Amino acid sequence: MVQVLPRNIRSRSKAASLTTVNTIYYTCPVGYSTQVNRIILSNGSNSNKTTTLKWYHKEEDTTHLIINAVVQAGNSVINYAFDLHMGAGDRLEAFTEADSTVSLLIAYHEEYVGG
Repeated sequence: MVQVLPRNIRSRSKAASLTTVNTIYYTCPVGYSTQVNRIILSNGSNSNKTTTLKWYHKEEDTTHLIINAVVQAGNSVINYAFDLHMGAGDRLEAFTEADSTVSLLIAYHEEYVGG
């Protein structure tokens, strides 16, 4: 069954290759709220790799660890189901260890709330 979203909600996905530097991979835009539904980590190397994912909550000016130094087996995929609500300016940041081939996929809905 196909899910029909209201006109003010848009479904999005974003993919990126992680680096060793803590990097912002998604920021909730002004005038929107975001619901993150799924985060997928894919390790394309033959060896175990460690990855960290953080959520910066702008309203509180605090950063929270979502995935803290998870060790992922080589050539594997980890699929996290989430229900994370983000406001304008909130962001997801991540990094992995050196010589890593870890990819990140974020699936989310953005809802226009004005602004």
